[in-house]
Amino acid sequence: MEFSRVLVLCFAFVLGASLGCSDDDDEGTAVIRVMHAAKTLGRLTVLLDDDEVSKPLAYTEASDGFEVVIESEYIPRLRVFAEGIAPPVVDIDLFVLEDSRNILVVYTRPDDSIANTLLRQSEFELLGEDFRLNIGHFAPSINTAIDAYIVNPDSSLDGQIPAASGISFSTVSTEVDIRQGIYESVVTRSRSLIALLRRGAFPFEAGRTFYAFFLDGTTREEPLQLVFIAAD
Repeated sequence: MEFSRVLVLCFAFVLGASLGCSDDDDEGTAVIRVMHAAKTLGRLTVLLDDDEVSKPLAYTEASDGFEVVIESEYIPRLRVFAEGIAPPVVDIDLFVLEDSRNILVVYTRPDDSIANTLLRQSEFELLGEDFRLNIGHFAPSINTAIDAYIVNPDSSLDGQIPAASGISFSTVSTEVDIRQGIYESVVTRSRSLIALLRRGAFPFEAGRTFYAFFLDGTTREEPLQLVFIAAD
């Protein structure tokens, strides 16, 4: 497997808050998606101001992208309601950059409280036959940092270099560009070669950006899972 350049982290993280805002005189639009990564919550309903902008989301689902207008005197309000819970689990003013693409991740902390992180997709151009991967750790049952490997099918981890390492809970890795292909994904505790999860072959296409969310599973047979979301 051939790795190309590892890019500098270029999306900001905000817990229950927002990204830095654009200049006052900027006007345009941004795109937001919502990722349901909170195993303890039922279906999520997403409202931008007072308008519902997504179908109800089950755990591990992400909404389609919806546009947010960027104007100097308008601050959009984003609220996320969980099934069976009266107050919103997310209620924030959105400060997002014009022409940016963003993912709001709603997740459960180890103490069962609810939090959120807003991620902004990189604007760096992909080169050649590469795809781009960002890996997020949102599995509260794993209280250590993780490493993630992208390997050829049925490969051993011996001698392999992680695609991303030291990913602590509620964070997303520095993005990495990798040559397109069909790969397996393996997650371990940081600095360990013992797999917590090995996901079967997945076709990664050139020119696309993917987020891989490491989450708690929903059955005893599959206590952990890796969910891929195409960001384009």
